[in-house]
Amino acid sequence: MTNALSGAGAKTAALYEAVCVKECPKTAGLTACKTHAKITICPLTAGETNLLYTFCVPSAASAEDVLKTLYKGGSSSFAQYVADIKESVKPLFIMAAVTFVISMLYIYLLKWFAKPLLYISIVAILVCGLVGGLYLF
Repeated sequence: MTNALSGAGAKTAALYEAVCVKECPKTAGLTACKTHAKITICPLTAGETNLLYTFCVPSAASAEDVLKTLYKGGSSSFAQYVADIKESVKPLFIMAAVTFVISMLYIYLLKWFAKPLLYISIVAILVCGLVGGLYLF
């Protein structure tokens, strides 16, 4: 059994929800699947799919059609994902720059205070791991 990622259509499942199928669909249309509590109807596929590990994903030939279908409104969440990525470019670049500066500062400090900074870093990593583990427990 493989999992089929839903494409776009009138009655499709959410973009990242999967259902079990016997084989990957080779044509666009209704997928024969096994439904479950979250997905009560089988999704429509937007084109030919190929097996990738345990998931059916759009083939290279049909990927453009699938993206066009998703972007045209078959799934409004896809358009929202693209808009979110476009809006988050500036914060991502800022985080990358800050990370670079902190890394360079850390390397510079290692030159002068290698042993104490190394032990402080090890203890800080262990403490953060324990605190994070306890928080998630």
